[in-house]
Amino acid sequence: MKAFPIIVLAASLACNSIGFADWPNVPRVWIAASDNGRSIFKMVPAKTKRVDGKVVTEREAFGIAYSVSDEGELKELWRAEGWYGYRGHLSDDGQHLVLLGPPMQEGSIANDLAIAFHDRGKRVKEYKVGELLKDQNAVVHTTSHYIWQPEKQTDPTGFFPGMDSHFHLVMADKTSYVFEVATGAIVSTATDAGARNSHEIRKEDAGERKRAGQ
Repeated sequence: MKAFPIIVLAASLACNSIGFADWPNVPRVWIAASDNGRSIFKMVPAKTKRVDGKVVTEREAFGIAYSVSDEGELKELWRAEGWYGYRGHLSDDGQHLVLLGPPMQEGSIANDLAIAFHDRGKRVKEYKVGELLKDQNAVVHTTSHYIWQPEKQTDPTGFFPGMDSHFHLVMADKTSYVFEVATGAIVSTATDAGARNSHEIRKEDAGERKRAGQ
């Protein structure tokens, strides 16, 4: 999945800087491209202002999917308003959008969004972090956030190569899921033995240095 959002870069930096300040989940404009590069999606957060001490929405958040022609021209496929997602993956035909919650979340494991499936902008299925985690003790906690995905995993999160009808996701407790994109249904559950969170990585690195006599 090719993604070029500022927010995704920021989230990536946050995950790799656990020992430093937490990175806030600030809504920003981002763009994602399908794996074949023939469809793109742009996400724009709501525009707000403060009036008499209250936050007033001037414009709702919105997203637009486009197809990309051989000449590079864009054609609108669909648009949606009233919701915002921090990062996402778009199918090759531009019809299906899979949104993921921020890598670092500051709310409740039971209520925070992990993954949501959309068909032309309409949400068909969603899962909270607490619904997919089998062991909530596996999340890594920072000063004010928790990280619900592993830092390393065997296969990347996203559509299966050449088959965007199914989507792969790994949780912090190494539980690996395959979802049917059209419905959001879970079609298989397994364990990714190669998944590692930041604590496990540091522990393994320390063990290797000790064995090497460093």
